[in-house]
Amino acid sequence: MKSSFAFVLLAMVLGLVCAAPMPTNDGENHNCFSLTYPVNGTVWNSYGTYEVLWDVTGTCHDTYYAYMISAVENEDGEYALSNPQKAPEPVDLTLGKNYITLNLNEPAGTYVFTISKESGEDIDYTDLAVITVV
Repeated sequence: MKSSFAFVLLAMVLGLVCAAPMPTNDGENHNCFSLTYPVNGTVWNSYGTYEVLWDVTGTCHDTYYAYMISAVENEDGEYALSNPQKAPEPVDLTLGKNYITLNLNEPAGTYVFTISKESGEDIDYTDLAVITVV
């Protein structure tokens, strides 16, 4: 059961990576940061404030936000992603860290955490981690 769960999560993450838009040749916003915490397998309580860390690797443009995306197991054993929940305040990528506060209403489960720019309806997932909220 654990190995099939891990396989499904790996397949889900690979699907997100493969579905990401192709980078442009100008290099703008391409690999401008690398998420260092949380990492895949991180466990957070359903309440509290958690530090998020990244390394700045280039010049980032546009406005970036932190997102939590619930991954729900369907009756057939496959996982579906919900609509992204966007943090209310933008992330200042030049700082290398930010804080995420979960409230008491945060449902337990598996989530994909990412920091991404927002450009209309198109969200470019630059870096992500699969985390568990208990």
